Amino acid sequence: MSERAKVLIACVGGFLGAGKTTALVRAARELMRRGLRVGVITNDQGDALVDTEVMRGFGLPTEEITGGCFCCKFDELVDHAQRLLDQAQPDVILAEAVGSCADLSATVYQPLRRYYADQFDLAPLSIFVEPSRLRAFAGGDAEGIVNLRMPACCRRLWCKLCQ
Repeated sequence: MSERAKVLIACVGGFLGAGKTTALVRAARELMRRGLRVGVITNDQGDALVDTEVMRGFGLPTEEITGGCFCCKFDELVDHAQRLLDQAQPDVILAEAVGSCADLSATVYQPLRRYYADQFDLAPLSIFVEPSRLRAFAGGDAEGIVNLRMPACCRRLWCKLCQ
């Protein structure tokens, strides 16, 4: 029996309208251009996910987790990742977390590293936010809100530049 190579999971989080879906579609296209197989896991609190349909519309094998965030539905995240592995055999899984997921590092990345290190490698965690929204939420203290949303060890801030 041949051993399967570890799959890279790249998870993005952030605020509604910050460009997560657009960025993932572009990343998926670039990865496929480079000859890699890509799968996607979408996530939201609701039942009908527009992002899932967008991803499937681009021909991407896509799983979805509804009714809660990756943090609260970690076991489902792992199950859906496994389903993608079994069905689509991706080299990379792009995972788009709902914006209410407060600490993806502690509740998703660290457990994946601890319990599933033999199956998954993890790309740096990326959090998307629009600069104007960041300023409004932070009341001038943009660094303060970034520090609340993610620990320094995983901090990567992506901003929409078309403001």
